Amino acid sequence: MFAKPLIDTRNPLYCPEDSPNQYIQRLQKFRTSSQRGLDSFTRRLCDTNSWIQETSLNNPSPFGTDRQLPEPQSLKHKITSDLASSSLDFQHVRKRARSDSDQYSSFVVTPSQYHPCLQKVLDEFPLQDDSSEVALEKLLPPLPAVAKPSASPTRLLRLDNELYGHPIGAETPRAISRLLSDLSHELPGILLKSRLSRFQNITHQVIVDILGLDGYLARHILGYFRRSSIERLNLSNSLIAADGLNELCPSIVLDIFSLPNSFTKLTCLNLNGVYLDDFDLTRIHHLPSLSILHLNNTCIGNEALVSKPLIFSHRLVFFRIGHLTSLKHQLTELHTENNPRVTDDCIPSLCLFPLLLLLRIFGTGIQMPGLRKLASSIRSASREVDIDIPKDCETYLNSLHAQYHLHPVAPMITDPLACPHLSLNALKANLAGHAVFNPSIYLSGSKVELIHRLRDILERRQNDRIVKEVVWGHDSSEDGEGEGEGSEEAKETVSEGSG
Repeated sequence: MFAKPLIDTRNPLYCPEDSPNQYIQRLQKFRTSSQRGLDSFTRRLCDTNSWIQETSLNNPSPFGTDRQLPEPQSLKHKITSDLASSSLDFQHVRKRARSDSDQYSSFVVTPSQYHPCLQKVLDEFPLQDDSSEVALEKLLPPLPAVAKPSASPTRLLRLDNELYGHPIGAETPRAISRLLSDLSHELPGILLKSRLSRFQNITHQVIVDILGLDGYLARHILGYFRRSSIERLNLSNSLIAADGLNELCPSIVLDIFSLPNSFTKLTCLNLNGVYLDDFDLTRIHHLPSLSILHLNNTCIGNEALVSKPLIFSHRLVFFRIGHLTSLKHQLTELHTENNPRVTDDCIPSLCLFPLLLLLRIFGTGIQMPGLRKLASSIRSASREVDIDIPKDCETYLNSLHAQYHLHPVAPMITDPLACPHLSLNALKANLAGHAVFNPSIYLSGSKVELIHRLRDILERRQNDRIVKEVVWGHDSSEDGEGEGEGSEEAKETVSEGSG
């Protein structure tokens, strides 16, 4: 843009060693100099290639120490003379014609041009006939021979024991005697044979009951009974923190149930008082005959009972059936008392057990909203389930006469669907009849608010009656509690409101 560069004396980016005028003069001198067309570094390197080859052939060993290097002054003079003699117009020189056959000929080195050291390596490891690759079988050591697995009877027996468990045999006197000998070797000093001497008929079930009562059912002991036909198993005394062998973690013992062909006849499992993680139940949820499960005071939560959705291939799939829901088609008794982490969130999963006949949820965090859903599901399926409800729910059911009018009569309504068809005075009259038993019921508000308030009361009354019928086995309409003076007063209030 400018004929001459501008000089800014106040610019702090100028080199402090040279003044601006000196820098401009040196730049102009370089632009007008004939040396600005010097060859590139690659060109200079190619021109000195012959000198490098001559100096490299003086010593046959590239790694030797007797190589005679040129003097620094002669080397400097050689490079300077080569640079000065190079033509400035080399770019105008026409290149020679090249055929397609020698396109890559400059990169191919003939055997005669090999260095002596490289020639020795090639002589020791000759190249293949049609390729330039070194024979790898001569460079690499031979592979060791793979030993074939032995099919000895001892190894086959060991693999069979790992897959199916210890060969316990039938419940014959000879097999029982051999089993007691093995157990006495595993548990020396407990006098197992003397304890079983008072039993006339010793079976596998009797042995397991005695060992479980004293807390000796460790994992290696349970391995002896994997093939047995025991139906009951009590692991409480073996896994609690006070007595028994007490493994480091209950999952170590419960992991034996995950092995194939283990405890296929087991119907009752007792884990009361054992501190369990929710994931520990994944080790028992596949037992084919399990129908009674005791999990009282085990600190389990909703994850042990609730089906959790997982995202799989961008789809919502109920895959992880949390662990006990996979037993829904075989479980008939479930004991989960004194587990506060079990709340109303597990109610949808509990509704999936169609064969459940006994449910113990005392001491859990389940409240009346969840209990109403569970009772409605049982009632709609026409099933009978013995339920032990929490204390708070039992207290609420015993005080229904203080919540609303238990047995309203005309002109009071009992159908929640009829609320939108009532007039404003009729709504207030129905609410006033329930307010006689529960003074916290408000009678003021718009018509829409009164409709929702009365509908909630009537729906809650219907669901509470279903809960009492399912839990206590009789209809609440047969009870006479809450009647008397309060009922007569409610009739008079409704009559005055309707009038």
